[in-house]
Amino acid sequence: MSALTIYKKTGAVRFSADPLRGVIFVSFARPLDRKTSEGQETQKGRRKYRWEEKVTIALDPSEASIIGAFARLVLSGNPPQKNPVIHHTPEKFGKKGPEKTIRIDRKGEAFSLEIEVRGEKITVGPVGFSDFYLIDAFLTRFIPDILPKPRIAVPPSVEAEVPREESTEEVEAPEEILF
Repeated sequence: MSALTIYKKTGAVRFSADPLRGVIFVSFARPLDRKTSEGQETQKGRRKYRWEEKVTIALDPSEASIIGAFARLVLSGNPPQKNPVIHHTPEKFGKKGPEKTIRIDRKGEAFSLEIEVRGEKITVGPVGFSDFYLIDAFLTRFIPDILPKPRIAVPPSVEAEVPREESTEEVEAPEEILF
């Protein structure tokens, strides 16, 4: 499974494609505090994230395309007036779980990605042009892989017709006489 992870001060977001299920998983994780539970400080400039407490949402191709289209519009210099909001209910996939909402909000010159579940929010930002370029490239590459594959069904009562060879007659050619 291929993945794209974007790390920011406020959190991290990971996009991963699952062609077997036909979804793009988007996971959000908060950063660890500067001091870890063992009392050791993390190295300066290197953050660690709480991936064991991540919040994951599974987007179908149409939901993932909303994020990809927004990224492409931002890169073209024409961001839409309305930022995307994706309300996701697991029941539409036959799963149980809380409703989740992904938002992309403008924060000054940059944007932020945010997920809300059970009233709690995880925000990842600032997300700039280079991040949108990576998101666009990832989704452009993997959305076709998660689309439903066409299936051709042939009813069992219909048999494939096999072309029959036409009978040919052998004709004797007269022998040439050479002088």
